Amino acid sequence: MAEYISRIGIDLGSRKAKFALLVDGVVSRLADRDTVTFYKRFGRLEGEELLLDLKASELFSPEELATQR
Repeated sequence: MAEYISRIGIDLGSRKAKFALLVDGVVSRLADRDTVTFYKRFGRLEGEELLLDLKASELFSPEELATQR
């Protein structure tokens, strides 16, 4: 079985929230959403931390988000 690790780069801009899926350090796919809509639907504050529900956002499939080693 091939080994890989997935990571997501996030740029939460004022107009667009941009996401880059990286597999083994290489950009595999890009996605973007309207920032305000994305915050309202998939973000929440917990204390001083912003938490994003990437699974519910369906930006990337569960398979793409899986991390294996």
